[in-house]
Amino acid sequence: MKQTHTLLTLLLLVISINAVFSQKQYVIEDAVLECQYKLTVVKDTLNRSQVRSGIYTLRVGEDISQFYNQTHLNSMSLSVSEVLSHLDKAISTNNLSSLPGAKTTVEYLYKNYPQGKITTTTILLADPFLYEEKMEKQNWIIGDSIKMIYDFKCQKAVCSFRGRQWTVWFATDIPFSDGPWKLYGLPGLILEAYDTHKDYHYIIEGVKQNNIPPLTFYKIRNKPFEKTDRYTFLKAKHRVFFSSNPIQDVEAATGIDLSGGKVTPPREKKHNYDFIERDYQ
Repeated sequence: MKQTHTLLTLLLLVISINAVFSQKQYVIEDAVLECQYKLTVVKDTLNRSQVRSGIYTLRVGEDISQFYNQTHLNSMSLSVSEVLSHLDKAISTNNLSSLPGAKTTVEYLYKNYPQGKITTTTILLADPFLYEEKMEKQNWIIGDSIKMIYDFKCQKAVCSFRGRQWTVWFATDIPFSDGPWKLYGLPGLILEAYDTHKDYHYIIEGVKQNNIPPLTFYKIRNKPFEKTDRYTFLKAKHRVFFSSNPIQDVEAATGIDLSGGKVTPPREKKHNYDFIERDYQ
């Protein structure tokens, strides 16, 4: 009974999100390169078998690039009948993981948009947020190590960035100074990236330069973005993930009324895990 209730709750959530998403968007510029990455995230550092994964798209234009959770975008485009089909499968197989939706981070990043900045749009407690930050090129140390990834000769580079030590492998044969997430600035495309313990691990799954859709700004909810800054958002997100009363804590941190004045009950804190950026603490 409890699991059925959970499934019905998830169904209502998916349908409500689907109803308001409505693909509101606008084109930014034409794309010259598109890559697919798989991100694997360790969700509990004390039990490293608990992992989640998702497919992300990097789309590169002449001046701007975007990086987003393709799994999330695909799920927001489903019809209600398709959602019901996924729900029926989840119930019949007793497998919640078959439900549509992102299993990792829901962020849409736009590098150099506006010029010299990164714009991030995301969702927290079903509300859309937007923040801008100055583009911060990593201080890479390029090594001599070489390995092959999908027939591309890749070179190793390392850096420290926002609380994590990153190792990446880039291919000079793909002359685009970009990569997954906020990683960029090397003389070739980054094909693989991971932090010290591989809590976050990106690996390339596909590259194409023909018949690519343009870079597009996606409005992920049919309501205005709440504008904030990176530190404030990450602190609020931390409260959501680790607080016993997240809604109350986020309201205190952002000044935004998320509960409509209702009292929210406490809950059990989540497990041992931290965000990809750890410099907000």
